[in-house]
Amino acid sequence: MHNFLEASKTADQIDVAKDGLAAGDVGPLIVLLESFFKSMTTRAAKDVNEAGLRSILEAFWYTRELPFHSELRLLVNPSVKTGKGRYGFLDIIIPGSPFSSCIELKNATLQGLWMGEGGAPLSSNLPLQILQQKLQSETIDQLLERKVKYYDHGTLHETSIKAMKEAALSQVNGYLDVTKKGKATSKYAGVDDPRMEASSHNLIGYVVICVGATRVLGWVASQH
Repeated sequence: MHNFLEASKTADQIDVAKDGLAAGDVGPLIVLLESFFKSMTTRAAKDVNEAGLRSILEAFWYTRELPFHSELRLLVNPSVKTGKGRYGFLDIIIPGSPFSSCIELKNATLQGLWMGEGGAPLSSNLPLQILQQKLQSETIDQLLERKVKYYDHGTLHETSIKAMKEAALSQVNGYLDVTKKGKATSKYAGVDDPRMEASSHNLIGYVVICVGATRVLGWVASQH
């Protein structure tokens, strides 16, 4: 009975989150994700990356048989013939009314946040558990100031959650502009994905950042 009630509660939260996004409110989605992460062990939380975050959202929508497209391919710059800069990929688009929701996901891993604090190599998960407790009590402004370290092609980089937010807002706004242009051609930017025709619906963009698989931050980017 307990599992049934929990499943029913989650289904309700998914429906509320979907309706909230269509109406310009990211709050219910944040509640849904944070509720999900509370059931996750630290050992599991430390392995959550951006692809895993996207898969969690896909599973939510799939279980409710709600329409969505993930990794929607956009022809961003037709003048670039191959390689980086030609295509962009919108993490998730959810058709709806009055707005179709376009979500750009970012993830600050738990270990990246630990390294951002200057943490030494880990011999157990206890320091990460303590870090999660700190994340739970911090304000949004405090979370935005947190440093995050990550490896890219073997090189260690440092950023902040605030910088991640600003970059993601710019990225999703650009993707909304491209999506509204219509179907891509060899000369013009637009939607270049057989799963979806160019959207004539109103679009609303969101940035959602997962902070150590513990907290979730979200913002409305813009409406088109």
